[in-house]
Amino acid sequence: MKKSLSVVLSTAMAFSMFASVAAAAEPTTTLEKYEALKAQGIFEGTDGDKPALEDAMTRAQFAKIINKLKGLNEDAAAAAAYTDLEGSGWAAGFIGAATKANLMEGVSDVPLKFLPTGNVTVEQLATVLDRAFGIAPTPGASVSGNVSNWAEGYVAAAIANGLIAKQSDYTAPALRGQLVDATYTAWQMIEDAQKVSLKEVKAAGVQKVTVSFNKAVDTAKAQLSLKKGSTIAVATSVKWADDKKSATLTLTNTKLSAGQYTVTLGGYESSAVGTTSLSFDAQDEAVQKIEFLTTSDYIAQASKSIVKLKATNQYGENASFSAGSYNAFISPNITYSLTKGDDGLLNLSLDTEALRPNLDIVSVNIYHTDNRATVSKNFTVGTAPFVQKMELGDVKYSVDSAINKRGETATFDLKLYDQYGNIVPHSVEVEKNVQVLFTPFENKLEYNVKDHNSDGITDVRVSLNKEVDKSGTYTAQVYYQGASATATINVNSSKVATKLEIGELGDVIAAGDQDVYIPLIAYDANGNQLSTEDLISDTNAKRIELSVSGAKSVELMTSGENKGKIHLSEITAQSRSMVSVTAYIPTVPNSYVSRQYTVNNVRTPDHLEITTEPSKKIVAGAYSKFVVKVIDQYGKSMDTAKDVAGASYIAKLVQKDTNGDTKFIAEDASPTDILKPKAGETSIVYDNKGDNTFKQLSKTKRFVTTAGATDTMSFTVELYKVVGGNPTLLNSVSRQVEVVPSDETGLTYQVDAVQPLFNAGDSSSVTGVTYGYNADKTEQQITLAEQRKASVSKFARQVIVSATSPSGDKVALPDTITAITSSNTSVANVELVGNKAYVIGNKAGTATLNVSFKTVNGLTKQATVEVTVKSDSISVTKVAAGNTSVQPIKATGDNAFVVMNLDVTDNYGVVYNKMNAAKYNYLLAVNFSVSNVQGGSVTVDQYGQISVTANADNKTGEVTFDLTATSATGKSATTPIKASTK
Repeated sequence: MKKSLSVVLSTAMAFSMFASVAAAAEPTTTLEKYEALKAQGIFEGTDGDKPALEDAMTRAQFAKIINKLKGLNEDAAAAAAYTDLEGSGWAAGFIGAATKANLMEGVSDVPLKFLPTGNVTVEQLATVLDRAFGIAPTPGASVSGNVSNWAEGYVAAAIANGLIAKQSDYTAPALRGQLVDATYTAWQMIEDAQKVSLKEVKAAGVQKVTVSFNKAVDTAKAQLSLKKGSTIAVATSVKWADDKKSATLTLTNTKLSAGQYTVTLGGYESSAVGTTSLSFDAQDEAVQKIEFLTTSDYIAQASKSIVKLKATNQYGENASFSAGSYNAFISPNITYSLTKGDDGLLNLSLDTEALRPNLDIVSVNIYHTDNRATVSKNFTVGTAPFVQKMELGDVKYSVDSAINKRGETATFDLKLYDQYGNIVPHSVEVEKNVQVLFTPFENKLEYNVKDHNSDGITDVRVSLNKEVDKSGTYTAQVYYQGASATATINVNSSKVATKLEIGELGDVIAAGDQDVYIPLIAYDANGNQLSTEDLISDTNAKRIELSVSGAKSVELMTSGENKGKIHLSEITAQSRSMVSVTAYIPTVPNSYVSRQYTVNNVRTPDHLEITTEPSKKIVAGAYSKFVVKVIDQYGKSMDTAKDVAGASYIAKLVQKDTNGDTKFIAEDASPTDILKPKAGETSIVYDNKGDNTFKQLSKTKRFVTTAGATDTMSFTVELYKVVGGNPTLLNSVSRQVEVVPSDETGLTYQVDAVQPLFNAGDSSSVTGVTYGYNADKTEQQITLAEQRKASVSKFARQVIVSATSPSGDKVALPDTITAITSSNTSVANVELVGNKAYVIGNKAGTATLNVSFKTVNGLTKQATVEVTVKSDSISVTKVAAGNTSVQPIKATGDNAFVVMNLDVTDNYGVVYNKMNAAKYNYLLAVNFSVSNVQGGSVTVDQYGQISVTANADNKTGEVTFDLTATSATGKSATTPIKASTK
């Protein structure tokens, strides 16, 4: 039975009327449909309550049916004009309502007659049902069979929508069974029009899929997912159209490739949806066309002149292939490079400085290596370049569509064109002489002119040096030589706090606590709660005043993991007394808020907790990590324990194995430095004296086994309270690790999955760069070869073999890989160093790694794992500072990456720490800024080198400031610094 309808049916009452019909199993026979409609009061039996499905239906009876179906109210007055209703008065209300609704009409005009006892013909049935459900007659329709001219369009439309079946004579009386079938089909049309269904899905770009629906959807409920084939889930982000009748899925980690994809709609109850899954076939991206964007046949005589090209894929987009996917043939043999800009266009840089003006010709041929799309052009060498025109690229914001606060940026290309219409490349001369003026004037706006993305084209980056008080739109007027252009910069004001609340403590305050952090909650004038970043903005941090009794000092944390919280240092109140905290905004009446907290007993050690479990089994030559922490009576880990009421606290680490050897546990950071008890002692004692604190105990440790080990090893940590030299055991924890024998055959081995790799081999963005200076002022450099070598590059990953025991326990294995190969070295290269294997991406695609490794019993086994290489540009997803407390530094020589203990995570999940982040920063694009400088001035150069100068009147020579690292994607972290200049 057909269930489609071209218009949205308007009969809501009819839909509700049939709700109970839908709840039962769907009827299939005409009799079953009759019984279902009879139960709803739509149909009724004839003499003896018989279905009489083969009987004809009178026009009066049909008027009643259509009234019930449409939910009309009886209107006898509207039937008064008919002169032939005598004897059919029972139907007058139904006939009048059907007439008033323009569903039925009389059969003659003078006098006006309805013919209530006359039979309903099939074509009349079709016409009335078409009218009832808004189905337009099919214009110019031709119906096979006997049909009146006036009815042919209605009959054709009713057939197309499944209301009636094809037959030879449509002027014949309609049987009750035909009306039953038509009425039930109408109900299904109503039901389907109410349900949400997928209408169409298709590829609209190399990373875009468009989805359309039969009606507007509830976007709070609707969930769209994408799969390739039947099992491979594809990560996407969803953007709904304003009318909510369509959506665009953007692939976040990959591109569409050849194969079938399926979009599935979820989130709704099954009764509220129709079609929930549709598929489409996608193809690999292909370059359809390459074209020069310049119309000139000349190129300037210069050491570097940029010609822009556009490569278009089958979707009409800029092709996403990297510059390394194209080959260039240049004649004569001159120096050139082909790169790709943020605008998705190709930049061909040519060195024509040695060629003769107006005489020499440069022939250029560019083609895509896979699709063989090609373009050629001959350029005559002209005169030296001069800037004739300026254009500005689209403004790209690091967050949303405006600069919302410090640390966020707006960046746009500064496109300078020479007299031939080609790009004038970035240079120091351009960088120094570009001027930018903002209208209206705002001294909190600043700009930086550089080639920020290393594409050879100058960029202008706009930022705030302080928070602004109100939102605004600014015109950036850019000048260079005789050319100028304008860009629009949107700036949002930081949200200003007008109401404060002091939040709940997640912990207790104990006597003697050194640091307590209390949540501070702020609201703006509209009652909106401020985010943490808004709360700690310059504007709000200066407005909010804090005071405390019962602690040495109080401050609002503006950086680190506790930023946005009230910091109480050194609790001075005694146990069972109170700490009182007050916050207010002096310029805002009635903003005063205060809260008191009971001080609990001083923290003392209560028990031990193993927070990282070691493996239960280990292979000789491997290691297994574990962590043990001391927990206080309030459930928090302790770094140190003070003497309280004459009692001190110690912990002992005891190592044992079946041979009585106690030398097998080491610090994770120094795995060759085995922990040993002091002379004459059988355990390692953590007594909180000097550096031997509970913090030292809680550092990650590891079981270490020698190549021939056969022991069962164990550790026990004991926690003691010591009074008058007499220890009392409070708690102990123990774990043991069994060394798997060399003849073990029951282990299950596998190669762990390898996360996607960056195409470091053919990406034009990867290059050798200077990242700093040595003490002797020589440059520190990372080479291209280093970044493409699997065993050392941060773009590579280690290939790991793991094992489990028959009981399902994880078994710690040494590095035992003996060989590794790649099925496609043009996609992924591998390297084996000792027994450690590494893989690095070369170009986008997939490859299978074939791994050979030794089992514990000396057998050689093979396993495979698939790796995926992507060409997605490196971007930053997280910036975190390992050092969040005040860090002491010297006046010069310290590096921001190291001082902050900075971790930068990219979109491939790779974490770059300290100087590794500095080495790769030309891709990560992390910038440093300083704020809240007290006592002097601070600069941080492009390599993160910090220089501090004290003010002339600064007698201590100490300069304090906050050091902030910010990525181009708006991720940031801050570390407070105290520099000594003396």
